[in-house]
This record gives sequence, structure tokens and C-alpha cells, in this order.
Amino acid sequence: HSMRAATIAERMPSLSFQGVLQRGLVFVVVFCLCVLILWPLQSTVDNVIGKSDEKDENHNKIDNETATIPSSTPTIASSTKHQHQQPFLDFFVMGFPKCATSSLMKLFDDILEETEIVHPSQPKQGKFTEEYAFFPNNQSVEELLGEIQKAAATTNSHFTKHFGIKWPMAISKQTSLRKLITLYPQHKHTKLIVGLRHPVRWFESFYNFRLLKFSMPSPESLIGGNKVAARGVRTELAQFEHYLMQLLFTTQTNNDEEWFPLENPVFLYTQEQFQEDNVTRLETFVHDLTTFMELSEPIQTFMIPHYNQHSNDTQYTQPKLNICEEEHSKLRNVLVSNGNRTANWILKHLPTAKGVTLGGKEQFLRIVDTFRYDPCVPQYES
Repeated sequence: HSMRAATIAERMPSLSFQGVLQRGLVFVVVFCLCVLILWPLQSTVDNVIGKSDEKDENHNKIDNETATIPSSTPTIASSTKHQHQQPFLDFFVMGFPKCATSSLMKLFDDILEETEIVHPSQPKQGKFTEEYAFFPNNQSVEELLGEIQKAAATTNSHFTKHFGIKWPMAISKQTSLRKLITLYPQHKHTKLIVGLRHPVRWFESFYNFRLLKFSMPSPESLIGGNKVAARGVRTELAQFEHYLMQLLFTTQTNNDEEWFPLENPVFLYTQEQFQEDNVTRLETFVHDLTTFMELSEPIQTFMIPHYNQHSNDTQYTQPKLNICEEEHSKLRNVLVSNGNRTANWILKHLPTAKGVTLGGKEQFLRIVDTFRYDPCVPQYES
């Protein structure tokens, strides 16, 4: 036993030295491998961090440059920092004819530096171009976006431009916005602007407007819908609620046609508000319009055009319609009856409707309430 113990004792130092040597060699090998692996990785990380810092710096720089641009609205700007953005239709004045849409166009196109009306070419085919949608096919949408791109490229304004179009018959045409949204889903954010007017005065104005270029049948023959319409004029078009229903995100049926809901933000006003003499009411209206359009510069009340610039044209193809004459009492009764239903629907649904802004809300609702009454009788107050 003593000899065995001595042998073990002699071997122990030798075993310890060999173990240390082996562990040392393993450590050196592992260390070298780590250096070989981590050295290029560290270089890559440094490059990524450097690029990230540079990107953050550039991003902060752009944020500071575009501090006045509403982040919720993808717009086309004239400056180079937005040159790669998708052309975008910011707003669409889509209804109704003879409801101060030309006054809005003058405001947006000629007065406000931040907004511009783009004038897409209308289809050449057809007996009457206004009866056809701006977007009958995919090519027409591409042409519109091309027009926006060209307008943005030639803009030297220091503002970020908001580009839009005006076509007051669009709200009565299903294809007018569907095609655009189908091809470019981001256009569900395009702001829709719709003007209304007392149905009696609306019919009179629209009929006389057509007389500037066309011969028209008797006004009474236009009582009804599309089947009796002449150049788009018919009493049914004054039933504004039939077309406004599509703005409340519900599927409705109108004239045997299914209307699918829109999700776009909507601004509603009346033509009568453009003739407002009360400064406080007018200021409220233009403030609401400025907010809805997300403009960095406020609209001033003196900017609002009060009358259509073409209203003094007296070159009519036949005598103008004076709808207050007794012979047109039946026509007025139909329009007032329609107006009563329109007023009831608007007052019930629109004041709290999601996504709908009523310009100068209190005055808007007061004017809509007058749709129930005949403006040609002495008791009527505008």
C-alpha cells in the first residue's frame, strides 16, 4: 500500500501540469477564434450605427423642414424632398352643380397659394362630357396623377401644395371616385367637398346655366329622375340626401343602383353661405374650411368670392326661367316637397355623423331647415 501511495504521489504533479497546459492551449485557440469572428462583425456594427445616426440626423432635418405639413395628409410638394412620393389627390370638389363650386375653384386655384385645382382632360366621346365620369378607366386615373405630378414639378411656392379637382356632377356618378380608390387605396383619405343649395333656387340656377349653351325643354317636363333629365337637369338631383347617403359609410339603394359607402373625410356647405353678410358667421365658416383643408395659412373672409364670375352673361338661347312665376307653382311644390325630406334627413343624420364636417355648422343647419319652404312666398326668410 505504501508503494502504491508513493506512486500516486509522484504522478499528481505531472497530471496537474499537463491539465494546465491543455487548458491553456484550449483558451488560446478559443480566444483566437473569437477575435477572428468578432473583428469583422464589430466593423459591420460600426458601419450600421454610423448610417443609422446619419439617417436619424437626416430624418430630424426633414421633420424640421416640414413642421407645417399635416402628417395625416400625404401631399405632393413642389420641393425635391417629396419628389419620389406617389402623386396624390388631396381634395375633390364633387357636388353639387350651381352650389358655389366655381367660387370654391376660384378660391383654391387663384387666391390660396397652398391649394391648386388640377384640370384633367375630360373624355372626348359622348354627347355631353359633364355626364361622364373623370375616371372611366385606369388610363384616365393615370393621366390625372400625371397632371398632378406635372403641376407639382412646376410649382415654385414655398408652401406644400394641396392638389385637387372640381367636378360638381361627380357625387351622382358611382365611377367618379371608385376607380381612383380601387387603383390607389390611399385615396380613401382624399378630402371630399360638397355644396348644397335651396332646391328651388338650385333648379332655377341650373336650368338657366344650361340655357347659356343649349336649348332646353319646359321646366315642368324635368320633374322626375334620369329618364326625363335634359343636360343633367331634373328635380330628382335636388334630393341631395340620396347622394349624401354614400358618405355615411352605409350601403344604400338609389334609383335601382347600389351605392357603396365612402370612408373619405367630408366637408359640407351651402351656396347661401358664400353670400353671407354677417362677419361672425362668415369667419366661422372660413375657419372650419381652413381647419378641414389643414392649411398652414388661414383663409381670410375677404378672400371668399361671393358670386359666380359668369353670372352676368346674358347670352341665353331662350328666355330665362323665373321660377317664382305662378305657372311654375307645381314645379316649386315638387322641389319644396323634396327639400322637406332632405332637411329632415340632414338634420337627423349629419350633425353627429362620423367624418363629416359642417362648415359654419349652426348657420349651415339653419339654412338647410329653410329647404322646407317656398322661397317665392312672402313668409319665406332666407
